[in-house]
Amino acid sequence: TESAALTAQFKGKLEGQGMSRKDFLAAVPYNPDYKFSFVGNYVSGMVLPAEQAALENGYDPVAAPAIAYTTSTNLSFKNAFSLVKFTVISDGVTSVTLAGKDGEVLAGTLNVAYSESDLRITATKKETSVTLKGDFKKESVYYISTLPATLKNGLTVTLNGSVQSLSLDFQVAL
Repeated sequence: TESAALTAQFKGKLEGQGMSRKDFLAAVPYNPDYKFSFVGNYVSGMVLPAEQAALENGYDPVAAPAIAYTTSTNLSFKNAFSLVKFTVISDGVTSVTLAGKDGEVLAGTLNVAYSESDLRITATKKETSVTLKGDFKKESVYYISTLPATLKNGLTVTLNGSVQSLSLDFQVAL
């Protein structure tokens, strides 16, 4: 869609390999390298990048993998990512990096399998930190996209910028 929306409608004619199917599997964001399998309803080759672009009051859309499966023509996507929300309270921030204290996998190349109750996400290329880069505005909210993870021993936040002492207020967005 041209602007944010809860739904989108696509009209057209299915052609090629999938036109006779009674079930559909879809993935976003679009990538021609994705591999789809209806045996296990999974998509391989999805990416949640370890380096993301900072967007004020939002998150990098490239870092938002999601899949849908349906036996009709209505697709309801399930997110294969979580968001960490924080507010920058100092000037001069150019990047923010998150890492779990136990080396938890937070990004990478993924296989994502759909089921009615949840998604099963397996990282084939594993990244243990995620960095958000850009020109951060003081008192603005930002989101970093990560793989869903339990950080039992907490996380490390590393700030880079033009000043020596920087601080953040962050919370997990559910």
